[in-house]
Amino acid sequence: MLEIASLVKNYGAVQAIRGIDISVKEGEIFTFLGPSGCGKTTTLQSIAGLETPTSGQITMAGEPVFDSSRNILVPANRRRLGMVFQSYAIWPHMSVFENVAFPLVHGSSSYSKNEIRELARNALKLVKMDEYIDRPAPHLSGGQQQRIALARAIVHKPRLLLLDEPLSNLDAKLRDTMRVELRQLIKDLGITTTFVTHDQTEALSMSDRSVLMKDGEIVQVGTPREVYLRPETSFTADFMGRSNLV
Repeated sequence: MLEIASLVKNYGAVQAIRGIDISVKEGEIFTFLGPSGCGKTTTLQSIAGLETPTSGQITMAGEPVFDSSRNILVPANRRRLGMVFQSYAIWPHMSVFENVAFPLVHGSSSYSKNEIRELARNALKLVKMDEYIDRPAPHLSGGQQQRIALARAIVHKPRLLLLDEPLSNLDAKLRDTMRVELRQLIKDLGITTTFVTHDQTEALSMSDRSVLMKDGEIVQVGTPREVYLRPETSFTADFMGRSNLV
């Protein structure tokens, strides 16, 4: 579904991504895990089209969206993606309905007003927020804003869902609940998902596979069980939890 080959991103003399190769399967929840500054968010933004890589290739469902060798760069709005930002990016001057309907109103497809209302309501039902459809966006809790951001990301049926630490602003108890609900919803919808986090518990509980990054490079790729029980480096063993290094 998603193929990344020899991806490099430089900011002047600083190399944020150092020639990484990643393959994400159809319907998979694939997590980018690592400490701050490791390149995981830059990778996600490159997939989204919010950052332009220095070199390499990014392919989605067989379609190249970035290829430095062939001078291909598909704009973000044409990549058929859904994205939930760390800050949720809920527009305070809009209602819940207007926030969720935004990709339908301003996207490349044309919908009638009735179709937009119905699609927005269906997306809100999936996140159990349909009763709030006409509520002003500022009158929402953090957990509710997270659900609205997710509804907006899936309302236009994206081929790839990108999540940038979407649970980091929630309190600990709500975060535990949302981990389970979010994974179940993604699996029910069958959307291929890439997820950025620095939280080991999130990666272990939500992912089908994870890639651990450090200094712009891939340290290890595998299922949560493989990465946790069979670390290939001392960095992996130390980062993934309490451990005794011999």
